[in-house]
Amino acid sequence: MKIVLATGGTGGHLFPALATAKELTAVGHRVIFCGDFKKNQGLIEEQGYTVIRIDSKGITSLNPVKIFLALFNSFTAVFRALKHLYGIKPDVVCGFGCYSAFPIVLAAIVLRIPCIIHEQNVQPGKANKLLAFFVSKIAVSFVQSRQFFPEGKTVFTGCPITLEIPAKNKTDLLKEYGLKSEFKTILVFGGSQGSQKFNRDLVDILVQSRNKYEFQVIHLSGYKDLETVKEKYSRSGITAQVFDFSTKMGELYTMADLVIGRSGAMTVFELAMFKKAAILIPYPHAGGHQIYNAQVLEQSGAAKLVEDKYFSSGEVSSAVEGFLNGTSILADKTVDSDIYQPDAAKQLAREIFVCR
Repeated sequence: MKIVLATGGTGGHLFPALATAKELTAVGHRVIFCGDFKKNQGLIEEQGYTVIRIDSKGITSLNPVKIFLALFNSFTAVFRALKHLYGIKPDVVCGFGCYSAFPIVLAAIVLRIPCIIHEQNVQPGKANKLLAFFVSKIAVSFVQSRQFFPEGKTVFTGCPITLEIPAKNKTDLLKEYGLKSEFKTILVFGGSQGSQKFNRDLVDILVQSRNKYEFQVIHLSGYKDLETVKEKYSRSGITAQVFDFSTKMGELYTMADLVIGRSGAMTVFELAMFKKAAILIPYPHAGGHQIYNAQVLEQSGAAKLVEDKYFSSGEVSSAVEGFLNGTSILADKTVDSDIYQPDAAKQLAREIFVCR
């Protein structure tokens, strides 16, 4: 079978697609990636997949001119997708929910190619909400998402992720990273969007707790804040390993006792996979998706949700200190493993195959 995976370049959409592609190619199917991948196109190509780039833009502003340009771009993207899909003649198209997947799935519907969409978040985005009426099947990552889609064609697969549990144990990894096994380790990362305020405010919050408790930090700051965050930790006396990014997230999760971060779908499932307690501060400009994702973990007792507007109110500091002194529920519970489906990629690949 020839299968087109329509997705974008952000990790939350791209990594589930890559995990699914691996399963599909393992059983002999040909996978073609189609979408607007920006700087991550090389990541797909280096794994041997054919890439067809179709640039598209989402509506990110209320400015009438920008709205018109985005709609015009999407309109032309549909025609470009029609041309490519007509030439490829895929057996199935699978869309991964982002705005750059929308024109490709829409073109496939016009050409009467069987289509399936995958929703990563609890609350679906606008693209998948609209496409759900026309596609053959909808796969969801969270059981809570079923309520948003037609019952007869919605299946629960979980969310495919690419991370693997490292072979090295926690003690060996801590030593390798220059950290101590007798201290609690806090892993901090703010995601790719809106991270500057997150980075700097969070260091200040941790400094307050450093006056009462001994702990160490691994902080992924992004390249813009790298030196600033390093300097802040150096002045505070907190032992910290600061990186702009890491390709070894499995190792970082293994070392962590507590994670502080945003609540994109991939982060939620990675926390579930590694069974880590977390303080989650949803990114406020993601259409509310991240709040719903965080609530799933909070209801399991393994996460504390703090809305971004209350970031500096003392809630984060209290949650950190509650974890460190053992009085918080986070100190006793880890995430409900049912949230993480270890065979999600296989399940989604199977649903794509039977969709034809």
